[in-house]
Amino acid sequence: MVELQDLVDKLDKEFNIKLLGKDPGFSRFIPMVYEPLQFDWKSSFEKDFTELFNGLMIKGAPTVRNVFLAVFPTDSVLQSFIENSGEGDLLFMHHPLLMECGDPKGDWGKGFVPIEEQYIRKMKEKKLSVYTCHAPLDYHMQL
Repeated sequence: MVELQDLVDKLDKEFNIKLLGKDPGFSRFIPMVYEPLQFDWKSSFEKDFTELFNGLMIKGAPTVRNVFLAVFPTDSVLQSFIENSGEGDLLFMHHPLLMECGDPKGDWGKGFVPIEEQYIRKMKEKKLSVYTCHAPLDYHMQL
């Protein structure tokens, strides 16, 4: 077990979250997908995340027992995380939104897709945490 704040501090430092500043892509895409739904994403996500669009997105219980990993927040990833996690567990993802590209020879995808409000609510009710790291992970020289 580890304290959530210790883990967040180490991740923020490793990925230079504050030094790199606002994520150039997701600072546009997150408002673009949530605002038409009239979903108050700024109140639902952690303050630093709403400014940098990387880092701790949802803050759960103060002690982390297990860390789950994913690239995109697909419905199946979120359902599995919620079902198989315990209070305080953390989901680390590369992207804070789902990207549905579609088939280049067939149907178009939906583009960027928000996390459904029901999953955000369930993660908060269960006191789970979500940390996402997009551009800093892409830029990281060693990883």
